[in-house]
Amino acid sequence: MCTLRGSKIFESPDVFKAIQETNEALEGKGLYMTHIFDEDGLVHTNDWISRLAPPPDTAPKFTNFKYDAVSPEDIIISKITRFDEKDKQDIALLMQTNSISKEEINKLIPDVSVPQLWEEA
Repeated sequence: MCTLRGSKIFESPDVFKAIQETNEALEGKGLYMTHIFDEDGLVHTNDWISRLAPPPDTAPKFTNFKYDAVSPEDIIISKITRFDEKDKQDIALLMQTNSISKEEINKLIPDVSVPQLWEEA
């Protein structure tokens, strides 16, 4: 996960081309980049940063770039907000492969931060 608080990166016309080229380079390793965002626009628990996980040992190493993985629990919280068919499948898989119970997710719900834009809608 890479967040870009206060960044002007999206003003560059080349940013999405760079993401596409990065994904092409990572494809052979089974990795991809799906989102670059400012964390203030996300639905997440208030302590999601404390649950970040380092990338697996098999992931590429970078000298000038640090990245972490969002916890399965926080991915589930994010997917619950959309809850389309693909998200339902992803949630079931994440819960099964990580032995996460509904009770564990329910305990996180009171700590969820909803972007102001969503609250006003």
